[in-house]
Amino acid sequence: MKHTYKITGMTCNGCRSHVEKSLNEVNGVTKVSVDLNKEEAVIEMKEHISLERFERALEGSNYNIMMPGNTEQSAGQLMKHSYKITGMTCNGCRSHVEETLNTVSGVVNAAVNLEKGEAEISMKEHIKLDVFEKALQEHGGNYHIMLPGEEQAKHKHQSEDKTPKGKGTGTWYCPMHCEGEKTYDKPGDCPVCGMDLVEQMDLSSPSSEGDEYTCPMHPEIIKDEPGDCPICGMDLVPKEPQKSAEEKGYKTLLKKFWIAVAFTLPIFLIAMSEMIPDNPMYDLADMKIWNWIQFGLSLPVVFYATWMFFERAYRSIKTWNLNMFTLIGIGAGVAWIFSVFGMLFPNFFPDQFKTEWLMG
Repeated sequence: MKHTYKITGMTCNGCRSHVEKSLNEVNGVTKVSVDLNKEEAVIEMKEHISLERFERALEGSNYNIMMPGNTEQSAGQLMKHSYKITGMTCNGCRSHVEETLNTVSGVVNAAVNLEKGEAEISMKEHIKLDVFEKALQEHGGNYHIMLPGEEQAKHKHQSEDKTPKGKGTGTWYCPMHCEGEKTYDKPGDCPVCGMDLVEQMDLSSPSSEGDEYTCPMHPEIIKDEPGDCPICGMDLVPKEPQKSAEEKGYKTLLKKFWIAVAFTLPIFLIAMSEMIPDNPMYDLADMKIWNWIQFGLSLPVVFYATWMFFERAYRSIKTWNLNMFTLIGIGAGVAWIFSVFGMLFPNFFPDQFKTEWLMG
């Protein structure tokens, strides 16, 4: 198989020799012949080698290799390349990647397949892989684009760097993989979707007898070994997390729960008392006073006990990864703001909004 490429940046025979030597070192190349005057390289290879691999061979120099642009344009043909995409977990990710790649100058059409993790890009002339990678980084998310042959090696390198030694030893990740292979050294929330980070397990060590794994989103799924959820594809996590890792978080959440109950129960009783004829609460204080009492009781609930839900909702909206936290944050937040506004500006709303009008 023989292909001819355009070479730019050569000014002397030394440049020609350097380019020829660099291209000859690419695996699969059998012979390279570079013509300084024509600025061309004729490359013979056992099987087709993508242009990106030749670009990598010349990376760091002032030489560039490309397809003969005039030939492509005169024939009215488009170049089409396939790439591997990592970091996608849902159709929203796929749409984001596809839209981003289509914004790159020179791209005619980009089609992304979520199941295969592939992108097929049609372009007027060759575009360097770094241009696509830069576009994905600038538009947010932790998506990466690479040549098909490089995916396995890159993932292997990442796992060697990031996978903890031993089972349940303090390395945490988002089960939705919102940031690809990114890990954390302590528990917390995913900065993208807001879900609880889960501890990464060392799958090379055998599971203890009786261990069970479940899906964070579908607890009805229970398996006796690690894997993926058959419903949503998320990583299964231990059904009974290691106490040493989860105990602190559990105690904090339990404390917030009881604080929320303690302050919410009086609000509930005051609010429901309006359903009683001749409300006895009004014998103790006027409605305006009770409104301010309810407002004061709600502050610890909103700004301490349940504040994490609003934080996660904000992150999900900011990153446009809408989820259940978005629903909770907007629903509860709008209701609380509406109540405070109604208390501060009671005459703003018509009488039909008031309780005494409905009961009258």
